[in-house]
Amino acid sequence: MNIITRHILTAVLLIAGGIYPLASLATQRIAADPDAVVEVYASMKDPNIISITGGSIESVWGTEDKVSLEANVDTGQAIFRPASFTPFTLFVQSHAGNTYTLVVKPRKNEIGQSIVIDEFASDARSPFDRALKPVSYKNEVKRLLKEIETLPSGKVTTLRGFKARMVNQEIPLWRETRITHALSWTRGGMIIDKYLLTNISDQALVVEEREFASIAESVRAISIRQHQLAPAQSTVFYAFRSAP
Repeated sequence: MNIITRHILTAVLLIAGGIYPLASLATQRIAADPDAVVEVYASMKDPNIISITGGSIESVWGTEDKVSLEANVDTGQAIFRPASFTPFTLFVQSHAGNTYTLVVKPRKNEIGQSIVIDEFASDARSPFDRALKPVSYKNEVKRLLKEIETLPSGKVTTLRGFKARMVNQEIPLWRETRITHALSWTRGGMIIDKYLLTNISDQALVVEEREFASIAESVRAISIRQHQLAPAQSTVFYAFRSAP
């Protein structure tokens, strides 16, 4: 049995900067099946990219040193280039915790390949609706909250695998509060809304998650940073919901 050596992706590569133009890539789209072994081919002369539809890659590793691997941390993609014409295996672990097995066959005259794993296909329900049971969903929400709350200053809208949209819209819910829908992150069928809640009354205010269940359609989870607010005090809360 071969010993698997994990090559965790750490190097940052800015695709958007024009180093590897996506327009020059041919696309191979494969179904996301952790139990399957999928054959793909790759260019020997150009960089190849692995991505997940609507999601992001946690790590990629191979069984042998037959490939060079890099990462785009901002986009959650993996970039690789075969080191020889010998076929090799790559294991791709998604941020959702699934591991996919790819048998890569290098080709000399192919252009760079974009290998897309349809884990969060736009024409399907999100993995949270399709596969995750309540306990798994709760754990995934906790993981995402931790990632959101530790975003570095200046990158508060950058959440790996998600598309951010600024909203800045006031939501008239209660007269004692001012609620602003700041922004939304979207990945496949999952939406995370970030709100700013301010106590505009002259008394202390206590809020609970269940009170915000109707703030938007298809809300599945609410998380509030601070439950007790003095007059003029603000806090942040998040709504996790399914896309229409």
